[in-house]
Amino acid sequence: MASYNLIYEPKGRAREYAALACNLYRGCDHGCTYCYAPSATHRSRAEFSVASNRAHCFRADLETEARKHRGAGTSGQVLLCFTCDPYQHLDTSEQVARSAIKILHRNGLDV
Repeated sequence: MASYNLIYEPKGRAREYAALACNLYRGCDHGCTYCYAPSATHRSRAEFSVASNRAHCFRADLETEARKHRGAGTSGQVLLCFTCDPYQHLDTSEQVARSAIKILHRNGLDV
């Protein structure tokens, strides 16, 4: 499994929106002018708007983490996503959002 947590507990003011969260992509190809995420992720707006997959084994790692949460009795909602749009243009080809939702539901976590 990856050394980072895909499903994480948001910190600070973000915690009021969800107890758990998962960012499906790095960056977002919508390029919204009002978006806070480029500065929150310490990337330029131009760099941030070139979205990419998080890792080649994202689905397998997410499945592993979701199973651990199920085993620990974790329930509730996972917010998708604080730093990107889960259904951005890249998702048309990658289909990560639908896969992630299925994985989370299969393991007792709502979205």
